[in-house]
Amino acid sequence: MNDESTLDARLVGALYDIGLKIKKPYYFEQSALFWSLNRLFSFYYRIVSVYNPKTTYSGDKSFLDADLESYIIRHRIILNDIAYAVWQLLELCGFKIGLTPKGGVHPKNKEMSFFDLHKKLSANTDPKLDGIRTAIQNGVTKFSFLKDQRDNIAHYKSTVMIFGDGPDFEFAIMNAAGTMPMVKEGEATKLVLKNVFRFTNEQHLFLWEWMNGELADAIVALAKEHGVAADPIGLATQLRGGAAIAMFKQINDIH
Repeated sequence: MNDESTLDARLVGALYDIGLKIKKPYYFEQSALFWSLNRLFSFYYRIVSVYNPKTTYSGDKSFLDADLESYIIRHRIILNDIAYAVWQLLELCGFKIGLTPKGGVHPKNKEMSFFDLHKKLSANTDPKLDGIRTAIQNGVTKFSFLKDQRDNIAHYKSTVMIFGDGPDFEFAIMNAAGTMPMVKEGEATKLVLKNVFRFTNEQHLFLWEWMNGELADAIVALAKEHGVAADPIGLATQLRGGAAIAMFKQINDIH
């Protein structure tokens, strides 16, 4: 089934198929990843519903600042869910990289820092990990801004401030210490502003395409090299998300 409210989820399909091939269908905690993805899509929808250039509708910006903060935090949760799944694959393939997952006893609460995983993979020169290493590095390059801002929000009292009279808005991330990004324009020093719609949609689109493209392919290749021929599309695994996914597909011309 493929309609306007579904997206093909190759990463989760690959993880589940690997589990089936090793006769441990739930070896990877893909249900927790699905949960996190649905929550992120919810905040994506709330943000881009305020202003979507493909429609004439303009929503209420009253909670746009809080929704952006929540999106940034939820984005990090997904990266940590992905890192845990990659770590599970490395363990399955016999690679020990010196990391232990965190979280409660229940497997759905397990996670691992995506950026700690990147550091360990960068220090490991085994050529068999080249594909995974490159995929994670490409993710880090794009995700570093969100990482820093999540840390600032969670630990240093940063807050999103919305600017503009609409329907399109900009935002800056302010903090109590006054160390937010600034730019010099002549004699003036101004805040670095980002467009709310473009920032959110570009980050969301990159995450979705990266995890279901480059990362999924790297996972399938590593599994195959260790005797597990996984098919990321054979099970037709899909993420269902109603209006949020429908809007995401409309904005980005995904068919």
